Amino acid sequence: MNASKKFTAAIVIALLAVVAVSAGEAEELTGSDVARQGTLTTLSGTLLSESGEWYLVVGTTRYEIHLGQLGDKADTVLKSGSTVTVSAFAMDIHLAPVVIDMGGVKFTVWNPDRRPSWAGMGNRRYGK
Repeated sequence: MNASKKFTAAIVIALLAVVAVSAGEAEELTGSDVARQGTLTTLSGTLLSESGEWYLVVGTTRYEIHLGQLGDKADTVLKSGSTVTVSAFAMDIHLAPVVIDMGGVKFTVWNPDRRPSWAGMGNRRYGK
């Protein structure tokens, strides 16, 4: 095989490797994706905070809670281990919560019309 064919073969192999790696990576969903495409539902379970992320555990299912810009404020309101009821847009194991209710203490994230509470005409309050 001459040098030109070896070079072409090497390029093709490198491109195939990039495509294979890219295909293996799952696209990360955002809260906006979930709010836009999800179905409004209500779930009850236990809040879990792990490595800066929030989850809702319902039985053996662990849902990822997408808090958007309110994520940094969540630690001041949400308590890991709390029993909660969550009204949220759900998509597979992802939740874009409208309200997280911890027995009367409510944390509002999204509006039922799929707008985040921190943007535009949202209520712009951190969970009251």
